[in-house]
Amino acid sequence: MADELLVSGFQALQAGDERYAFTAVVPLNAKGLTLLSRRSYEASATSVFDYRSPSNFDENDAVVYFDDVKISWTGVRRQRPEDGAGPVA
Repeated sequence: MADELLVSGFQALQAGDERYAFTAVVPLNAKGLTLLSRRSYEASATSVFDYRSPSNFDENDAVVYFDDVKISWTGVRRQRPEDGAGPVA
């Protein structure tokens, strides 16, 4: 279980894209934040032999919907490239 969600761009920025550099953490109980999770494949795996990956390693994916979510400045980890020494790991 998690208490916070890491929000960041996943595409490498090019020169001139500095204004798009942004990383923050948002509490999962933030007003306006909705997680839409897909149904697990694990429950429908009838055998470990036939469905080795879903029966053992299924991870739930989700779409995150932000409806006017306020992110506090204490949650902002990076706003511009010069705010950090490198990629957030």
